[in-house]
Amino acid sequence: MNQLLLDDGWIDKVQQMTREEMNKSDSTNFVEILNKVEPRALDMVNDQTKTEILELIKSFLNDIIEV
Repeated sequence: MNQLLLDDGWIDKVQQMTREEMNKSDSTNFVEILNKVEPRALDMVNDQTKTEILELIKSFLNDIIEV
């Protein structure tokens, strides 16, 4: 999953967004920064990557759960 996000440039974008948020905010509190960055970061994951990650999760769950 990390590789998909890395290949898409998402990780670099989120790191940059986090740095910018920390620079403009007086707070260095992790939870406060996370609350500001997380919704935007989730929206930035492209649909193809979301689909691929969901398929990986489904496959993993199917392998460990007997139906």
